[in-house]
Amino acid sequence: EALASLKADLAAIAELGSAARRLREEGSAMADLLAEASAAEVKRAEVAAHTRDLLLGARDDCHLTLQEEQKLLEEERQATCSQIAGVQQFLARYSDSLGLEITRTAPQTVRLAFSLIDEKQPGREFSIVLSLARESDGYEAYDCSPDLPELPALLARLNAEPGS
Repeated sequence: EALASLKADLAAIAELGSAARRLREEGSAMADLLAEASAAEVKRAEVAAHTRDLLLGARDDCHLTLQEEQKLLEEERQATCSQIAGVQQFLARYSDSLGLEITRTAPQTVRLAFSLIDEKQPGREFSIVLSLARESDGYEAYDCSPDLPELPALLARLNAEPGS
């Protein structure tokens, strides 16, 4: 019976040794899996940090571009205001010296009236309606008072030299 007990103990010890080896192998496999998971987490963190850095850089670039665009826009606005002031000053000079009055009569159409041209009759009005021609890139003029025989030639010159 002692022999049977020893055999049973030996079998139990062998089984415990086998279980310990399996446990050690499973533990080693778990350690490998944990190491891989940890390495993957480190890689994901690196990718996330790199992506964050790229996005922050892009945001900073966009912010700088926006500031530059806003500066350019402000410069253009100031230039436009300066141009408007120059045009208003120019028109005021003609208004004071020739009695120029410009009235918008329709889209892309203005009436130019001068009231200080005739020294003998300062209230006499000289006027013309000028608009962008519908059929071409030039201007058309009508309702000229008093009638101006040179109007067709002057209009042709204006349309030939649009910057004049």
